Amino acid sequence: MLLPEETLAVIGHEGQGRRVLEVGCGTGPASCFLAAKGFVAEGIDISPHAIAMARQQAALRGLPVRFEVADVCDLPSGFGPYDLLVDGHCLHCLTCDGDRQKALAVIRSLLKDDGMFIAEMMVWHEKMQSGERYRYDGH
Repeated sequence: MLLPEETLAVIGHEGQGRRVLEVGCGTGPASCFLAAKGFVAEGIDISPHAIAMARQQAALRGLPVRFEVADVCDLPSGFGPYDLLVDGHCLHCLTCDGDRQKALAVIRSLLKDDGMFIAEMMVWHEKMQSGERYRYDGH
């Protein structure tokens, strides 16, 4: 299992003003992590409560992250293009093939020609021990 910063190093992405969108951002830890690494970070989630918490966390940390309540299957205009899109555990929540196809089509349309999409998969087996190594940061 790679840590987020290890994944970014492997794919050669550094912040330096690159635009990133996290779909299914929840309370925002990954979006905040990416903003702290120099990305121009945005996060969307379908839950207004999660977005309110994400905005609060970003403000407490002094990070300029744009968080919006939005559905990745029906995203309004005003988003994109992005250098990087990150699945914040959104796709596994889409249980209908049609919804997955819509979401992936939207994601593709938001990426720059040389952009990259990272989907984190949740897997488990009895010998898996992630512990503190799984956390994005200390927050």
